[in-house]
Amino acid sequence: MLMEDKWHPRDIILAGMEAALGKGNFTAVVDPEEFPWDALKPAEAIFVSQKGENQELPDGSKLRWITAEREKILRDFVAAGGSALFIHCGTVLADAGEGYQTLVGGNFLQHPKQCSVTYAPLKVNHPILEGVGPFTVMDEHYHCQIDITKVTPLLAACSQGNAGTLAAWCQEIGKGRTVALCPGHTLEAVNNANAARLVANTVKWLS
Repeated sequence: MLMEDKWHPRDIILAGMEAALGKGNFTAVVDPEEFPWDALKPAEAIFVSQKGENQELPDGSKLRWITAEREKILRDFVAAGGSALFIHCGTVLADAGEGYQTLVGGNFLQHPKQCSVTYAPLKVNHPILEGVGPFTVMDEHYHCQIDITKVTPLLAACSQGNAGTLAAWCQEIGKGRTVALCPGHTLEAVNNANAARLVANTVKWLS
């Protein structure tokens, strides 16, 4: 998995993945230059992104990590039967190209100040939602622009004073699958049993 940016520290991301999958069941990479882009094989890996659109360097400058070449690698990977999971800041794609946004199926727009967010599974029969109940946690209530004609909605989110939104969705592209999950900014959110079950179910469906 590719993870971490200025606003999303690794300790929270790792805690969430370990709560869902256990320790030692995933490989975490922070530097995009060290990610094995050319080694992705559909039968062996799931691409997981918990990284914003840019990498901020020590001098304050930003490095665009979603390059056209990497977009093509991921598009080909999914089309050939690979899977990709975009969690929380993995949906922040302001500087990404159309190909990457198509894989995600949506694009982060904004969020209000951190608040109490209630997530509720929609009434759809899908393996990703098996055993997942409604849960309320302190989190960032993401608002995303989503092409609802191309994805299967899975989870709704609501918070006081803010419009309700779609917080999780999935789609099939070529021979592959992708999923986007918006919950996941705080330790409270990632350690919630229902949130962990949601991630675990997602990985199982993508495998």
